[in-house]
Amino acid sequence: MLTFTVVRHPLDRVLSTYRDKLELAKNPYFYTQYGQKIISNYRKLPPNMTQKQLRMYMQAASRLVASKRYTPIVGNPFTNPFGPTFSEFISYIIKAAPDNEHWRTYYMNCNPCKIHYDFILR
Repeated sequence: MLTFTVVRHPLDRVLSTYRDKLELAKNPYFYTQYGQKIISNYRKLPPNMTQKQLRMYMQAASRLVASKRYTPIVGNPFTNPFGPTFSEFISYIIKAAPDNEHWRTYYMNCNPCKIHYDFILR
């Protein structure tokens, strides 16, 4: 039996993941699972914003993303821009646990040291 795996350059994978899953909150699932957390942790938020206001703005942005209506709300940091920026995403994946196969390193997904592939394609 022939075994193989296909790999891409790590930076290609990171950029592709950002564009497909998080850029402008095009993917509601990824926005809910990761985008809001990334924005909350890495976007400069107004210093006088209360936790209640933060939750309110986050919920308003989530409703717009779910309905695919991307109209920015003045003063809402979750809609300006929608979704995390590329810089915010990079900060997140550098500091967070590799909890998603889209940005986890290959050896965690396919373990080429334990599986002896006949071919590794790129």
